[in-house]
Amino acid sequence: MPTREYATSQFGDPELTPEQAYAACYDGETRVLTRRGFRYFRDVTDEDEVATRRADGVIEYHHPIAHHRFPYHGRMYHFRNLSVDLLVTPDHQMLALRNGARYLRRGKVEVVPQLVSAERIASSAQAWAVPVHAYWVGDRQPTMEQPVRCTPEEWSAFVGLWLAEGHVESTRGSHRVAVTQAVGPHTAPIHRIIDGLGVKYSTLAHKGGPDSKLPAERYRFSHPVIWAWLSKLGKSPERFIPRDLLQAPREVLNALLMGLWLGDGSKSKSHVVYTTTSKQLAEDVAELGIKLGC
Repeated sequence: MPTREYATSQFGDPELTPEQAYAACYDGETRVLTRRGFRYFRDVTDEDEVATRRADGVIEYHHPIAHHRFPYHGRMYHFRNLSVDLLVTPDHQMLALRNGARYLRRGKVEVVPQLVSAERIASSAQAWAVPVHAYWVGDRQPTMEQPVRCTPEEWSAFVGLWLAEGHVESTRGSHRVAVTQAVGPHTAPIHRIIDGLGVKYSTLAHKGGPDSKLPAERYRFSHPVIWAWLSKLGKSPERFIPRDLLQAPREVLNALLMGLWLGDGSKSKSHVVYTTTSKQLAEDVAELGIKLGC
């Protein structure tokens, strides 16, 4: 028996009646983006700030103004593709655009999205498109502290690269930071990222990973402060992007994504792919994708 989960946002919504609230429902496995990351609706509290989409597509965070949870018997509609996975009631109101009239040239929105019931969208699937991205501005006064003097873009690009291909070493009182990557088209931009830190580093030949036939280079430097900062981000299976960094302005997030992609990114004819062994890092990269419109 599915359980309806719903949390309203204060932006752009009138005060909801119980009947209206009952119509806006997901199943119990739906998660929503908050400042703390993706959370199940059942776990959202009044202290959380939920990501909302303005009519012009800009992301804003707001506190929920109401919570509803109750059992439901009946049909539900499942919308699933590479970008979304939603299970909703027929009367659930979804933000949608009519197909064929979505965008002008240069990606400008031609029409304002409207609220359409899930049942209506499902009955004419080719007539509607559900926007899955929005425009992120970000906090212009981020709280993140940098351990070195460089631009926020330079630091976030290095953090992304290190999360993908780096590790820390501690031997005999020495605190080293290292990044290893195969020699190839990414070598030059990786050099530029590490140069941007303004630290003295060495470049060593490396045989690469067990599955790689390409030669690799290891970039390594000693810096106790950077070492301590990066050590908090966990080992490969548990790595994550710090929450305050994910609230940074758009240009900083672009640099972060570039660093991540230089390490563990790839592309096919139709998709850009990021691969990681860390579930949390995968979710953080998904948040980046939403905010940057990837």
